[in-house]
Amino acid sequence: MLPDLVIGAVVEAIAHHDTDREWSVQQPSRGVHSTFVRNAAAVPVRFRAFAECVLRRESGGDFDRRQSGAGALNASNHAGRWQFSVDWRHGGPYMVRARLIRFGMPKPDARKARVWLSAHPIQQWPGWLQDILAFEVMQSGGWRHWYLGGSRCNALAGGA
Repeated sequence: MLPDLVIGAVVEAIAHHDTDREWSVQQPSRGVHSTFVRNAAAVPVRFRAFAECVLRRESGGDFDRRQSGAGALNASNHAGRWQFSVDWRHGGPYMVRARLIRFGMPKPDARKARVWLSAHPIQQWPGWLQDILAFEVMQSGGWRHWYLGGSRCNALAGGA
């Protein structure tokens, strides 16, 4: 219930921007977007333990509070809940677009999401969109992005 309220509030805030570069969708907690947004933002079972460990280590975030750690930016230019290198700002929006389409979002809406994401630094993305990027990266084999030397998280990658 709480994640739905947070997601709804974030999406509603995004929807109030008037520029053509801004992206808006209906609240994911209701309407046509609810199922695919919720599913795209759900942690893949195979990576659940790994993702929880990485999220706690990188930003102190958790899955119950989607905005926790979302605005983080450290001195070495790693941003957001998952501490992506700021360079991910270029390819990351395309990965989010692909995941949203795969989970059912119409291509024109997914394109709007990509355009909006491309115009904003990762630490300004809503936490649930940062999660969508992280899970897409993990499922496409990029979980090693978070391969942390000596970290116990590495052993939790689910045999990836």
